[in-house]
Amino acid sequence: MKLVMTALDPGAPNEADDAHAGASHVDATSVAPGADIDAGAPSADPDAGAPSADAIAQALLALARERRAGATFCPSEAARALSPARWRPLMPRVRHVAARLQRDGLLRVTQGGRAVDPLSSRGPIRLSRPMH
Repeated sequence: MKLVMTALDPGAPNEADDAHAGASHVDATSVAPGADIDAGAPSADPDAGAPSADAIAQALLALARERRAGATFCPSEAARALSPARWRPLMPRVRHVAARLQRDGLLRVTQGGRAVDPLSSRGPIRLSRPMH
């Protein structure tokens, strides 16, 4: 799609109008500096296409069930399973879901063998089935 930018008055006719009939016009003052206008408007939801919280929860719980009692796993295993090409940006959401599952008593979150809050802890965490 070809875009024609009008810098001063987007409503004023100019010679480009005739040459580019049918092209979309963009007011240059409404485009952020450095924006890629050929890419189209940014998605209203930056997480569009990302796995849902329920899908993340299901993946985390499945990984926990697959492990023997006491065995841990890295939350990135769930992120990689759900989004192999874009798993890193998914990690904050995985931690949020892990926190919810921990709060609900369905998952144990540890760091260095001690129970931690996945949202306030920094660095790598491990997940496992809760100890009952």
